[in-house]
Amino acid sequence: MLERSTDGAFDLVFLDSERPEYPGWWPDLKRVLRPGGLLVVDNATSHQAEMAPFVALVSADAGFVTSLVPVGNGEFLAVKADHRWSDPR
Repeated sequence: MLERSTDGAFDLVFLDSERPEYPGWWPDLKRVLRPGGLLVVDNATSHQAEMAPFVALVSADAGFVTSLVPVGNGEFLAVKADHRWSDPR
């Protein structure tokens, strides 16, 4: 589905799937999210070791702002930056 989706097609993407596959999906995930779009990844604290490579990859991407919400099994959040957020001064 990701490969067939157009650039910026999604406001929200929720991942709760095969965690070891996430890093390979990253190029398409960031492509299909619109600026200001949100990526939510479930089980971020309950499967921390499996999630570590993906969390590091996304957190290192300057085009995203990330946060870990330690509720339930944990949610890793990544918001795609929007150039309109910049201070025009």
